Amino acid sequence: MDAINSKERRDELFCDSVPGLPRLLNKDLPHYNYIIDDTRTVWEFVNRSWKACNSRAHAVVINTFEELEPSACSLLSQDCDVPLYDVGFWIEILSGDTSTSMREEDERCIGWLDQQPTSSVLYISFGSTTILSKPQFEALLHGVINSQQRFLWVLRPGLVDDIDHCSASKEIISRSENRGFVVDWAPQLRVLSHSSVGGFLSHCGWNSTVESIANGVPILCWPYFADQHLNARCIVDVWRVGFDFKHSVKGDYLIESHEIETVIRSLIEGKEGGILRKNAYELKQKSSRCFDSSGSSLLKLTALINDM
Repeated sequence: MDAINSKERRDELFCDSVPGLPRLLNKDLPHYNYIIDDTRTVWEFVNRSWKACNSRAHAVVINTFEELEPSACSLLSQDCDVPLYDVGFWIEILSGDTSTSMREEDERCIGWLDQQPTSSVLYISFGSTTILSKPQFEALLHGVINSQQRFLWVLRPGLVDDIDHCSASKEIISRSENRGFVVDWAPQLRVLSHSSVGGFLSHCGWNSTVESIANGVPILCWPYFADQHLNARCIVDVWRVGFDFKHSVKGDYLIESHEIETVIRSLIEGKEGGILRKNAYELKQKSSRCFDSSGSSLLKLTALINDM
């Protein structure tokens, strides 16, 4: 808990020998400080839930696949007293006309994407719970605009503290010089599968991570809380399909505008960005092969059905 709560030691090594996990820094540890006073309470709840799975469940189903997280899947299976099924990403089934979103999706952005060059647009979305401070939002805005790249920005109401939502949207549009499009909420699966999208600036929630991997889109990692920091570490250091941002050690630990600009340019224009896109495409292919006739996820799903 000391490592989680220490702002001064966020970039220090926590551990490099946790089975099934990459090298971890203090800042990578799951925390819930933005929604609860004591992260320990949530950890205890998760621990009780896992024990309940072992004692009461008939089986455990997890939303990942063996080729993506082989060590984690193997270790979880060994630790679980009931069958564990890693059934993979069922993105294609969810990408039809029926939406599972709890918010109204603005379909106009798809028409805008249709007019943009291949792999030229940065999709920006922080999910449904992330909150940015006003200084961090302003730094992000400067970085995005100064990068001179095309972008589709999901600016949901409540994303930014102490800023009027409509005013923020108008400011982004007015400064974008027709390179940007802003919506309250987007049809994310359709966006990530669009040929003009070349990157995803994401909070690294697991659903967004899964959807990005399944569509072969590299990720710029901006984790907020919970498992998002661990997801980001895997994205950057294990799967090598994303970049992270360096925080300033001064003041409020912000990601500064010049850092944001540099990382965006590296992804969309740079040689390293091309390598990430290649890695992301290969990971997408692995994800798809899981559902071949002899694929690991299809076999696990079949076993789950037979076990019910």
